Amino acid sequence: MKVTIKTALLFAGAFILIKLLFMQLGLFSTTITVPGSINNLFLLLSITIGLFLHKKKEGFHGSSALGDIKNGLTAALPYVMIVSMFLGLYYGKIDRSFLSSKMEERNEVAKKQLSDPIMFKRLLSEHPEWESKTKEEILDDFSNSSNAALSANSIMITSLLALTLLGAFYSIMITFIFRRVLVKGIRE
Repeated sequence: MKVTIKTALLFAGAFILIKLLFMQLGLFSTTITVPGSINNLFLLLSITIGLFLHKKKEGFHGSSALGDIKNGLTAALPYVMIVSMFLGLYYGKIDRSFLSSKMEERNEVAKKQLSDPIMFKRLLSEHPEWESKTKEEILDDFSNSSNAALSANSIMITSLLALTLLGAFYSIMITFIFRRVLVKGIRE
């Protein structure tokens, strides 16, 4: 197995363990900021360490920039797939309370906006299809769209897309840094 894939599996497993540990300890149960930051850090580390170990194995001179980007993506994509599937499973089966609390928060905000006459007029101007509906019907429409947006499947798909783009960006960035700094320092 390639060293880049091994690092991806290692960091994906570490993220899963940390996320489950946070759940057991009751840490960050109402926010995704800290676990999301750890997720981004582990993706970056997976690419950086995987690419470094791959370049070390080949002698730091054996590949082109596109080859390095490809090897960075080889470390990113398994991580992205495993973590995204885990997040879908986590929010769909393990910790359903997070999504339901977020839906309740959004519904409360919607109720406040609908009861404020100025905000209600603004909403009607932004959504002309709501003019013939009652406030309860508008709230039901909003609740249905919130349920679709805050589902485990949508989180999995959003995570998959966002982390894939971030992984591609990180692969390009790390390749550039390695080629400018690391390999240049080794040649001198």
